[in-house]
Amino acid sequence: MNNKSSVIFISFLLFWLLLAPTSVIIPDPTINGWIKNVISLYLIWYVRQDITTMFDKEFRSFNILLLIYCAISLFSIYYNADTIDKYAGKYISQNEEIRLEGVTSIKGTLYSAIGLLTASLYVQRISNTEDLRIFLKTFCGLLFLFLIPTNIEALLRPAEEGAIAQYLVGNKFSLGYYNLYLCTLYYFLHPFLDYRRNRFILLSLIIMMLIVSIHTQCSTMVMGSLTFMFLALYSPYLFRIFISSPKSIIASLIIIGIGFFMSVTWLLQYESFQYFLVNILNEDMTLTGRVQIFASIQQAFTISPWIGLGYGNSTIISHYFTGALNTQNGLIDLFIQIGFLGVFTFIALMYITAKKIELNKELRYPLVAFIFTMIIISTVEIPFKHIFIFFLSFCFIEEGAYDEDYVNEEGSELTNDYEIMQEQSL
Repeated sequence: MNNKSSVIFISFLLFWLLLAPTSVIIPDPTINGWIKNVISLYLIWYVRQDITTMFDKEFRSFNILLLIYCAISLFSIYYNADTIDKYAGKYISQNEEIRLEGVTSIKGTLYSAIGLLTASLYVQRISNTEDLRIFLKTFCGLLFLFLIPTNIEALLRPAEEGAIAQYLVGNKFSLGYYNLYLCTLYYFLHPFLDYRRNRFILLSLIIMMLIVSIHTQCSTMVMGSLTFMFLALYSPYLFRIFISSPKSIIASLIIIGIGFFMSVTWLLQYESFQYFLVNILNEDMTLTGRVQIFASIQQAFTISPWIGLGYGNSTIISHYFTGALNTQNGLIDLFIQIGFLGVFTFIALMYITAKKIELNKELRYPLVAFIFTMIIISTVEIPFKHIFIFFLSFCFIEEGAYDEDYVNEEGSELTNDYEIMQEQSL
């Protein structure tokens, strides 16, 4: 197997563990589980040589925090395994009764953690080589293949049916996230966007995400699509520099994420906010029940504040205390699952990522656009899953990932482009 084929093969395996809707592709849970077992063992063997370098100075802080985060996620499930089922419940979906049970086995999270760790180590290995572009192209291609039929299916359904439908990649929110992942990966392939073709393709992908979100009545992803479009294509130079700093990223994560949760009732007193909510986002005055959810979920805060109630258990806890299937807030959702320790580790991991971005803001700006879009989404949804943390690994991207001709052509135009933006801002 030559080097290019090897990169494509490993990319496919990582995609299978991190993003592929495997339960739909292989409905039999036993077969699906065995395939994941084999892939996990192979990936561990494949990155064995990277284990000795994962604590090198450049990667040490990120990898230590990543290991701690995965360990907390697994331990939180083990710690709550004997008690979580007392929060079990039922709900009706499309005239079918569905029972909610707690996550008591670490197997599913272990697969995800192995995929996350091995993917991060692999990205770190190839971050300064042209193999990274092959990796990105493979992920983009696989995502595109999944999204072509899924987006078409979503657009062909009546709007009311599309809003509650289950698609190949999940519900309307998952469909929006997958479209955002595709846009972000393409942006990483062409971070300078100097050629009209590249800007046109990225804009087309974002518009497709926006159209699907509007049709499926997903106001959250409408907001996310517009945010990403502005950040990727229309944000001014000084604004990009400002939001790329570690202080801006961490302050935004905490203030926007927690601030909206704490102040939504106060904001609803203002007519301007009511107008934006009702006339722009097409939401009702309760934010589709989120106001009551934010108030009720606080009853769960004191049950297990340090370690949480188990990674993957926010659905059962949210339903027990609020009647809704999730907490509708990214950081609160993490807190319910993995407690203060897990949330603190997550924020620390974000800080290390932001410090790495600061070393090469232009090349790594696509990650900034992705992070801020997800922070905005996290005010009313739960986007901070393992795949989000995988994207943080791209903070290690270097110029060596782009061949010499590409850097010479696009990199020179990047400098001119940023100089023009800078002059316009002054």
